[in-house]
Amino acid sequence: MILALLIIFLIVLFVFHRNRLIKLSILIPVFASILVVSLGGYFYLSKTDQRFKTLNQILLGKRKLDDRTMNIISSGRWAIFKEAIEVIERDIKEKNILHILIGHGTRAKEYLHPESPIKQPRYESFFIITEFIERGLTGVIGILIIYTHYFSTILSFRLKREIDYYRLILIIPLGIHLVQTLFTYFWDAMLPMFMILFKISESSEER
Repeated sequence: MILALLIIFLIVLFVFHRNRLIKLSILIPVFASILVVSLGGYFYLSKTDQRFKTLNQILLGKRKLDDRTMNIISSGRWAIFKEAIEVIERDIKEKNILHILIGHGTRAKEYLHPESPIKQPRYESFFIITEFIERGLTGVIGILIIYTHYFSTILSFRLKREIDYYRLILIIPLGIHLVQTLFTYFWDAMLPMFMILFKISESSEER
């Protein structure tokens, strides 16, 4: 969520700069402030969070980058990712066309990897892998269309009228959701509302 807020904030700044509403002389100190705060947060987490401690040890050459350290850094997602890749490779090898097209379902990990030490019903890793396992190629294509349409829309956003500022506010929640779901689940109870707000913004622009 923190990373998502930061990225969308930077994109909004870019939109304002692209529309010549913020000068470069203002952006530079803002970016510098963000960098300082981010470094401060990193150093704090390096003392309190095992994931950041492990990452620092790898960067300093005190530990190797292997499956164990990758699992610590990724909160177990690396092991889940490897299990998901096994399923995809098996489907391709055995030519399981139906599973390749529409996936194995939401809680597929419970029966595809019942012996897994990570007791997680779903393949929570990188969003494309998760979606491919659960909803197949159809689901991946659908999600990529949403990502592509959203970011092409916001990066080319025009701020000419007063209503355009309200339209921009309406599409920000979907952007935060899209970024924060890169390493977790795409489908969420709030997603329909975010997409409705996005559509309201698009409809207002068309009118």
